[in-house]
Amino acid sequence: MIEAHLGDTIDIHGGGHDLIFPHHENELAQSTCAHEGAEYARVWMHNGFLTMNKEKMAKSVGNVVTVRDLLQNHRGEVIRLALLSAHYRQPLDWSDETLLQARKRLDGLYDVLDSIEGDAQPGSTPSGEFLDALFDDLNTPKALAVLAEAASAAAKSKANQAADLKIQIQAAGSILGILQHDPDDWLRSGTDRDEIEQLIDNREAARKNKDFAAADKIRDELAARNVEVRDRPNAPPRWVRRIS
Repeated sequence: MIEAHLGDTIDIHGGGHDLIFPHHENELAQSTCAHEGAEYARVWMHNGFLTMNKEKMAKSVGNVVTVRDLLQNHRGEVIRLALLSAHYRQPLDWSDETLLQARKRLDGLYDVLDSIEGDAQPGSTPSGEFLDALFDDLNTPKALAVLAEAASAAAKSKANQAADLKIQIQAAGSILGILQHDPDDWLRSGTDRDEIEQLIDNREAARKNKDFAAADKIRDELAARNVEVRDRPNAPPRWVRRIS
């Protein structure tokens, strides 16, 4: 079938680690002999196993989870980042904690993007260090580490440098399929948004009137809703939702 549709040599052959021996080794030997020594595959890619709470995922065990099921409670980018957090050749243990950590990482990245003016334009490129990580056998954990370092630097930088770093972060995110939402929507969307913003306005009014007891009470109420309020000098406060 491969010979009929792709020729004697193919670019990429993939599969799980459990198929290396004997299946793929036999396949390689048979194809090479059948085509007078011609190279069979230029690149072999074997992925690590996915476990569920440190146990092999299997229908017989009853611990199989589908993406459709996960999307009922988690955003698609959270699932994608969780999968990218391990190198494709290495095993990945899937658990609620895996998804929670992915969500927190995304929240942090979106938080930085939200705090900086400007956006990436079509044709924007990520840093060379980020691309080098992907060219190094699709090293997504290293690429994500580069992304985190850029976000940390952006949060501490002055306006122009922060804007440049934001463009690089967004360009990198577009390659990985993350950071594709509007940061404001990611961090603040919800049916109670208007109510939350009214509470923040009430708190600001209480602070201006030096009614700090009332202001603190409102802040505590917001915190109970997992809303973090950040006061800023000479600017309205910023707020974001936090995971409980």
